[in-house]
Amino acid sequence: MAERIAILTGGKAGEPVAAKTAVALIRYRRDEVVAVVDPGFVGRDLAALMPVLNAPPVVASVEEATTLGATAVYLGVATAGGKLPPELKPAVLDAAARGLRIVSGMHDRLGADADVAAAASRSQAELVDLRAEALAERTVATGGPIGGAFRVLTIGNDCSVGKMVTAWELTRGLIEAGIDAAFAATGQTGMMLSGGGVPIDAVVGDFLNGAAEALVRRHAHHQVTVVEGQASLLHPSYSAVTWGLLAGSQPHGLILCCEPGRPHLHGRPSLAVPDPVRLAAVVRASAGEQSGCELLGVAINGRRGRDDPDRLRAERERLERELGVPACDVVAEGPGALVEVVRAAADARAADRPAADAP
Repeated sequence: MAERIAILTGGKAGEPVAAKTAVALIRYRRDEVVAVVDPGFVGRDLAALMPVLNAPPVVASVEEATTLGATAVYLGVATAGGKLPPELKPAVLDAAARGLRIVSGMHDRLGADADVAAAASRSQAELVDLRAEALAERTVATGGPIGGAFRVLTIGNDCSVGKMVTAWELTRGLIEAGIDAAFAATGQTGMMLSGGGVPIDAVVGDFLNGAAEALVRRHAHHQVTVVEGQASLLHPSYSAVTWGLLAGSQPHGLILCCEPGRPHLHGRPSLAVPDPVRLAAVVRASAGEQSGCELLGVAINGRRGRDDPDRLRAERERLERELGVPACDVVAEGPGALVEVVRAAADARAADRPAADAP
């Protein structure tokens, strides 16, 4: 039976980046979402605040969400360091007291909070800490041949530029085109959408590459595996997880994600966002040595360029010209251009690879 989800946004309903998990749940699990709980936005049209259509109502409390049929509460925000925002705790406590299933992707564990754990124990509420699943990852990468599926990894020139959305849309587009494709989730939002995966940024450093390798091995029976990227190779705070994904998943192809017009690196106002062309050069110099990896396309997040379409078009044309690959906005246009280039690359590899590389 499908869940009936209430999403907690803790005052961030009007901030699409901070509430990116909420945006994805509304966009891709809309039939299950009954409400967003955010008292400061009651009566507001979420579709005017978030890049979503057919937005659910905003209610003031978990109690009100239950009158709409909510059986589960999902934390819909992404915070620096994965901290549980204090403004969300009252709603989480209320949900726990009511016996609702609570799903969190925070580094702070719901079960580690004494108040939440006690309330859940009394009501038999299920607490789901997605990042706790990383504790079981204790595999050292072999670096050996993986075989099987053609592997595509999304990378970005910054955090929160659309790597998960691109991977999800690309996977759906490949499936619609008749290709046996799988989405390999590596973060909280992707795991909430797909129901599985590895919270890669919570894995102990020594096992990060191994967790990524094990993840793609589990999907080797598919024709194409699309791996959800994390962070950015050139971000001073979070690059380690990106390098681990790149090394461990051994991608054959990359989709570079970027958001033209972003004023600075995510969370770092003093640092400029690296040019995607520069990032492509860094990746080609590293990943290509390992698995013959190549850049296949660019996914443009056009959120900041809607008011200046000429400038956005010029940047798209520049990237296509300098990188020699197609570019598209997977939300505004659909992933068709990327589907075609991935299909062609996968077919070419299938024709050329030796029998020993079969799954």
